[in-house]
Amino acid sequence: MKKLPVYGLVILTLANMLNYLDRNLFNSLAPEIQKDLLLSDFQVGLLASAFTYIYIIACPLMGLLGDKYKRPKLLSISIMMWSFATGLAGLARGVWTMAIARSSVGIGEAAYSSIGPSLVEDYVPSKWKARAMGIFLVAVPVGSALGYLLGGMLFGAVGWRMAFFVVGGPGILIALGAYFIKEPNEDLGKNKDPFFTELKNNLKDLIHNRNYMYAVAGYTAFTFVVGAMQVWMPMIIVRTKNMDLANGVMMFGGVTVVSGIIGTFVGSYLADKLRPKIPRIPILLCAISILLGTPFAASVLFIDDQMWFFIVLFICEIFLFANTTPITIVLLESVPADQRSIAMGLSVLAIHAFGDGISPALIGYVSDKTDVITASILLPIGLVVGFVFWYLGYKKWDDPVKTAT
Repeated sequence: MKKLPVYGLVILTLANMLNYLDRNLFNSLAPEIQKDLLLSDFQVGLLASAFTYIYIIACPLMGLLGDKYKRPKLLSISIMMWSFATGLAGLARGVWTMAIARSSVGIGEAAYSSIGPSLVEDYVPSKWKARAMGIFLVAVPVGSALGYLLGGMLFGAVGWRMAFFVVGGPGILIALGAYFIKEPNEDLGKNKDPFFTELKNNLKDLIHNRNYMYAVAGYTAFTFVVGAMQVWMPMIIVRTKNMDLANGVMMFGGVTVVSGIIGTFVGSYLADKLRPKIPRIPILLCAISILLGTPFAASVLFIDDQMWFFIVLFICEIFLFANTTPITIVLLESVPADQRSIAMGLSVLAIHAFGDGISPALIGYVSDKTDVITASILLPIGLVVGFVFWYLGYKKWDDPVKTAT
């Protein structure tokens, strides 16, 4: 059994939090950026996904690098890169300069999203793997919520441009901390084929891995919904719930952080506790949680009362965040140990290319033609699609791939 290095888990969790904070800062400030730069709803949606277009190309490449070279050093460089790119957004003067800044964030975040979970997986003994992964992944809702909370606070204090500079700064310190994490797998990268041969062979293996593909398909539908919610919920709050931007996004951020912590730890706890009795419990938890969240995601669109709006949103997000740890475990344990980083990289490519890489712009386009509520009906539909794939993954699960732990 390998002892869990607390230092490594703390640094990885802080970096993951910053990862999602940087992503969602733009979303929280989008209404004011739209006014200042004279953008259409479609352009806002496009900018919200701008980092994705480079991100999805870079993720499999960075993932393979993470299976061949020392991962902490790669992480340190990636955190430094995305933090610098975050600050550049404060200099934007139009749609194209903002697109360049936001898409540049994707280069750095690609390495982290591919490599970070595989490092946690290699650090942690199996008996409490889900709970350790839950600590790492609770940074997703916390970081996302901080993006909205800080966006609202910093906009009121220093304006949206300075907000990007303020948020980009802490990444430099975290990057230095990541440099000194110990690589847990000293044999990483030995006896590997040349880079592109290895990439081709890994992609072929993963595409023919049924467990992995069902998991990725459901995750893609889920990300389609969550990505659009992160971008358009502030717009829904401002336009249809009669709230101003600062208060609206701060309330949304508060609901997200609390529901995210609760949902993530409930999913992690159940995955650990039920696994001895139900070996396929992680993929089953994914299917159940997304199904339970669907009616709340649909009803929240049509609630006018502000208090009930946030109550229903809170319940919805608990169910959605409950699958954060289980789906990560499914992806990592459906492949051999030496494919974990590339598996995460390819999954990130899929969920963003076909998920939140298109959903914000698609909903923005439909919203321009109709209204934001009508466009957002696509969200509960996407959750149903995700449930179908994850339930099929549970029913058709093959014998587990033998992995090293």
